[in-house]
Amino acid sequence: MNWVFEQACQHQNREIERMKPYMSRRATASRLAVGDHVLVRVLKFDGRHKLANRWESEPYVVVSQLEGLPVFRSGLHCIASHIAQKPPFEINN
Repeated sequence: MNWVFEQACQHQNREIERMKPYMSRRATASRLAVGDHVLVRVLKFDGRHKLANRWESEPYVVVSQLEGLPVFRSGLHCIASHIAQKPPFEINN
């Protein structure tokens, strides 16, 4: 049984190496600038979340970027009312 597992792992690794150029060709980095509107990913769900929305419903505005890191400071952009503003916090990109 060990031999079969090793053969399957070797085959999987060969296929990963074969497909890597195709996947890398399609991958693109997103550039964010100050003032861009972004959606923040929900990292914690309550209960079952198979069909849950994975993004917060309110858009955020990029306020600044930490120097040398792909970490951005953002603030909530309230469309209906500018009174209810959340303080800026950091999100990972």
